Amino acid sequence: MLDKLAKQTAIYGISTILGRFLSYLLTPFYTRIFGVETYGIITDVYALIPFALVLLTLGMESGFFRFTAKAEAAGGDVAAAKRRIFTTMWGITTLAAAVFFAIIALFAKPCSELMGEAYTAHPEYVIIVAAIVFFDVAGAIPFSRLREAGQAMRFVGFKTANI
Repeated sequence: MLDKLAKQTAIYGISTILGRFLSYLLTPFYTRIFGVETYGIITDVYALIPFALVLLTLGMESGFFRFTAKAEAAGGDVAAAKRRIFTTMWGITTLAAAVFFAIIALFAKPCSELMGEAYTAHPEYVIIVAAIVFFDVAGAIPFSRLREAGQAMRFVGFKTANI
């Protein structure tokens, strides 16, 4: 069991490592292409994204594993119970992300003004970030489902393509 967990952890970690490595490789390119102010905005925005992701996933990723384990322990039609859990949690998180995106899209200009002078000139940055957050949140539960199903290689493939 411990051996299987270590192997899966290593496989799932590959996508994270690839993402970080890609970011590392692109940093010199970004600093050469973008001016100091623009690169500062990009860095600032990418620092805000994890906070939005934590709030909008609502802890459902961990909850998904907990409730699917309970469904297995309860017995009965486990496949139907897992489908119901997936559908419910995916619907809730996607709805939360869609509402977030809609609010940000409607109020992009005031949001950019709240964030500071550098953002006021580019309210489209706020909309782009909201779209990134929407897609990341909408994908969180499907990625959890792949992990729960033990489909590590498919998970890594999709995660890497997502980057």
